[in-house]
Amino acid sequence: MVSYKHSIETGFQLKPGETLQIIGVDEERLKALMPSLTKNEMQKMKDGKACLIKNPVTFSYGGKQSSVTFFTAGDTISVANSELEVLGNCDIVGLDFIFEIDIIKW
Repeated sequence: MVSYKHSIETGFQLKPGETLQIIGVDEERLKALMPSLTKNEMQKMKDGKACLIKNPVTFSYGGKQSSVTFFTAGDTISVANSELEVLGNCDIVGLDFIFEIDIIKW
């Protein structure tokens, strides 16, 4: 069995139970995910300078609400030594995990 260990440095800390997932999409899918993107924003995505985020879903258990990492349009995040402008929140993406942060790049 071969074992690989890869590390991606981020400029933020995930909360317990959260995952960071980075996906790439083609232009057609990107337009479907966020039809409101302007040509300038689309170019930022293509240039690797911007991303879309899918914030984790908050939940409560026993009357206590979980704490989650949350990003909004206009935020800047750092992933793998790259600064990315968050263009928006895209709730449509994901694998239906409760705690996840998806970063969508071109």
